[in-house]
Amino acid sequence: MVRGFVNGHITWNKGLTKESDVRVLKNAIAISNAVKKEKNHMWKGDKVGYGALHSWVKRQKPKPKYCECCKKNFVYDLANISGEYKRDINDYEWLCRKCHMKKDGRNIKVLSNLKQFREKR
Repeated sequence: MVRGFVNGHITWNKGLTKESDVRVLKNAIAISNAVKKEKNHMWKGDKVGYGALHSWVKRQKPKPKYCECCKKNFVYDLANISGEYKRDINDYEWLCRKCHMKKDGRNIKVLSNLKQFREKR
C-alpha cells in the first residue's frame, strides 16, 4: 500500500516526513503532560470520590510482591489505614483479602451474619 492513500482517499498524514511525525508526537506528549494533576481543569483535589481516589493511589503507589501484613503472595486490595480517604499515599497499604477483612473488621460481620442465617433455617 502506498503511504497516504487508503481506499482511494488521501489520508490526513500524506506528505508528512518522519521529522514532522516526531514533532507531532512531541507536541502530543507536551500537551498530555501539561494537563496532568493540578493543571487540569477537572482536578478536584481532596474532594475526589472513592473510586477516583483508589485509581489515583494505584497509579502512584507501586504494588509490592507480597502482602504488607502477612508477607504472603495473594490477590491484593488497596486498604485505607485511617478510614478518612485523604489524598495521602502513606495512608494506604496493599493487603491480601484476608488481612484487609481482618483490619476492617469485616470478617466478624460476615461470621455474625452467617450465624444469623443458619439460625433462621
